[in-house]
Amino acid sequence: MTVEYQLIKPEELSNLSDAFSAIFQSDGFERDYENKWEWLEGYSKPFHSLINIRREHNWNTGEYDQPIEIKLVYTNFLPQSILDEIGQKIATTFQTTVHFRALDRPPTIELAYKNEKQYKPAQ
Repeated sequence: MTVEYQLIKPEELSNLSDAFSAIFQSDGFERDYENKWEWLEGYSKPFHSLINIRREHNWNTGEYDQPIEIKLVYTNFLPQSILDEIGQKIATTFQTTVHFRALDRPPTIELAYKNEKQYKPAQ
């Protein structure tokens, strides 16, 4: 299963790495980049999930207005309540709206996930 969260946060991904580690309870992220994308990759033991966080970038302009895409790839079923908790933590941590969508869903659990959703920062 793969789900995606998106947000806008005008900051270097490397500066956000520790906050993402706390949200996903990971041991940290590896950062890398190429001509068009920069990304962080890691693993969340509690969620049994691979995590890829990426954004388009430009060496001259930074492209910090581009959305940050967070893909969570997992093999064990995660209930919608856990996915909602993650989305809410991201929104509250970064004080911005977060968009959620399921990228692939086996037909047997199609109704288990809402395909698109938004999380607002807690006040």
